[in-house]
Amino acid sequence: MFDFQIYRSKNKEVKLKEFFKYLDTIWTEEEFDTTHFELLNEDEFINSLKYYIDKNNSARNTANDYWRDVKKFFHMLKADYGIKNFVIFDYELSEKLEKMKRQITSELREQENKDCITDEQYEKLLADIEKFLSEENLEKLILKDIEENLDKEFKKSKYYIKFVSLLPVKLAMKYAFSNDSMVNIKFKDLELEKGLLRINGFEIPLEEELQRLFSTYIKIREKIVSLYNVKTEFLFVKIDGGSFKITKGKTEGYTDSAAFFNIMQKSIGNTACKAISYKRIIELVKKGADINALSSLTGVNVNTIVKLCYINDSMAREDLMKKIIGKENEEKIKIIKKGTMKCVYCGKRQDVISDN
Repeated sequence: MFDFQIYRSKNKEVKLKEFFKYLDTIWTEEEFDTTHFELLNEDEFINSLKYYIDKNNSARNTANDYWRDVKKFFHMLKADYGIKNFVIFDYELSEKLEKMKRQITSELREQENKDCITDEQYEKLLADIEKFLSEENLEKLILKDIEENLDKEFKKSKYYIKFVSLLPVKLAMKYAFSNDSMVNIKFKDLELEKGLLRINGFEIPLEEELQRLFSTYIKIREKIVSLYNVKTEFLFVKIDGGSFKITKGKTEGYTDSAAFFNIMQKSIGNTACKAISYKRIIELVKKGADINALSSLTGVNVNTIVKLCYINDSMAREDLMKKIIGKENEEKIKIIKKGTMKCVYCGKRQDVISDN
């Protein structure tokens, strides 16, 4: 007998996780049974594809991979459990479904923006972060890691280096902050009681997961500061209490990316966190975010954002830059006069707290 909840908990396929999340929008656990898989119709399959594309800003090849994995899942249900979906295994209905799918995916971009993390890399990184966070007694393991590495090199750390590095990665995934913006966040800029993070002159409300992660991190940070008896204004610190900003040599003043984004290196083989921020920026602009406001919030300049969003259309880039430059002062006056501005993340109007 097929137990969906057990299968779901053990499933490691990221795209299938997204399909199951879609199912949560149309089913409840209380009413679920295996006949639901048999009765999923064309519209529900297509809506699941749209749900995936909308959530992941997917390219054509990634959307096709999602479709392949979903169909593979239904072939497994039939082969292993005798659960046969009437659409997938009916020739005419299946052909009709494939035609509907092709109409949707044909409108997607053919390839990823080279300045952005690919969908596959993003999904692998997210899966690896979730796997790391799901380890039992993680906080105890991190504290033990700190004590065992007392006065040793940072590279010896196994748990802390991953945990501290996933925080800026999560911030980039959600808010698209630049590397410099994140490495320079001060400890005083985080107000967990209010669920707020001050960055680039703005107060950003943190979602529940980030509040929980930062709550754990603050306790761990206090342990490090106490062990090494250090005084630091920075929110993010290395295992010895030091800053992630390089202080010596030709790269002085830059971010120590190998350490600050360590979990990226372990997962996808690079530390280009700005590629995550760029991917998120494109998603936000696509949803209607104001480019000037987004630039102020993220720390990524307007010209870079315009190039990202109109990479294949130089004429559109030039026209948009003229409009942005021409309206810049007008928009500033409008914001100050009204006293509110539209949040690029949630879409709600918020009180302005910065002259910028």
